[in-house]
Amino acid sequence: MHLTEDAQRRQKQLLVAESFRRIAKKEIPLPALVAGPAWAYRTRLQLHKSTAQSRAGFMARGSNEVVPVTRCPIATDGFRELLEGGAPDLRVGRTLVFAPGDTPWEEGRDPVVRVEVAGKPFLVATDGFFQSNSALLPAFVEQVVGGLPETAHGRALDLYCGVGLFAAFLADHYPRVTAVEENASALDLARKNVVGPLHEFIASSLEAWVARLKRVTPKPRWDVIVVDPPRTGLSGEVRRFLADFPTSHLIYVSCNPDTLARDTADLETKGYRLDSLTLFDFYPQTSHIEAVARFVR
Repeated sequence: MHLTEDAQRRQKQLLVAESFRRIAKKEIPLPALVAGPAWAYRTRLQLHKSTAQSRAGFMARGSNEVVPVTRCPIATDGFRELLEGGAPDLRVGRTLVFAPGDTPWEEGRDPVVRVEVAGKPFLVATDGFFQSNSALLPAFVEQVVGGLPETAHGRALDLYCGVGLFAAFLADHYPRVTAVEENASALDLARKNVVGPLHEFIASSLEAWVARLKRVTPKPRWDVIVVDPPRTGLSGEVRRFLADFPTSHLIYVSCNPDTLARDTADLETKGYRLDSLTLFDFYPQTSHIEAVARFVR
């Protein structure tokens, strides 16, 4: 926060380029960066209360102490009334609160919320994962699924699919989408969010699914594969799968430049080439950055 908005974005571009230089031993031009509002952008907060009479707040770093807050400058306006009023009805302990609009939805009280991304409705669990910056989501989705080849009998694969954010848009262009997700609750929502009779939903870890797939004959092929792994990036098993089941278009969504750089170096030994890299500043006032890397064979 000590940097101006432009300086923050420049530093994030440099940070990603430095990760590629240091880890992948690869020089890349400064990647393009897509930014939205620098303040009042965050739709999800973890709020805490120590007693029923206390005000809501955040946990102090390295402590169990709750620091009361009446305003969070990066939170959306949907939190304003809740924080200013002290959240008297919020339960004691930790509560996830989701406020993509004017109304805050609370974990426990509101299990599922309906949100809209680029005109498409999604059911999202209040206590589950969903991007916490709604303003950038339409451009983010377009960068992932836009410009991909379409065929009448095309197939797409969405790995780590969550509630089906990318799969739902892939389904607009591919009659068969396979979505793989370890979290069964998230996959249940994906089944509702992704429309079409031929789509396949697999509740499994990627490593276990990949191991089973090796025994399948003939080997399936996909026109496009989207991967959106956690911060640890792609495991060795998943990277080997991408080599053994090659696709002409691989889209890698990353929240960690270091593991993205590591995986890029490995994928480029397996026949893929980094075609483009675009950054999305989902978390202004922090050092975090999201990236969409597009690979071709």
